[in-house]
Amino acid sequence: MHDIYYGTRLPPERVPIPLVRPDDRIGTPYLACDPDKIVAIVETEVPDRNLPFAAPDDTARAIAGHVIEFLAHEVSRGRLPPPCCRSSRGSAISPMRCCPAWSTRRSTR
Repeated sequence: MHDIYYGTRLPPERVPIPLVRPDDRIGTPYLACDPDKIVAIVETEVPDRNLPFAAPDDTARAIAGHVIEFLAHEVSRGRLPPPCCRSSRGSAISPMRCCPAWSTRRSTR
């Protein structure tokens, strides 16, 4: 866990989340919990059950296509340096890593 952020308020009191650089972090690496509510701590050697990402479907490919088109446009306008997408996570963005259109656009810049 990371970036557990409790600073969000409802409008109209909401303020921008204080992230201004790509490596900025917010929040805490833990969940806040009243110690009086803890009844036990169980230590285990069992590894986490991280589910594998689903294979990209048509919706994920469409989303990735839109993201690729947007990123390529921003690079062409000089608002992002090439290559602007080095890695990604998640089923909706993972097609970007193997998308020929993005590879072609990246290699020509």
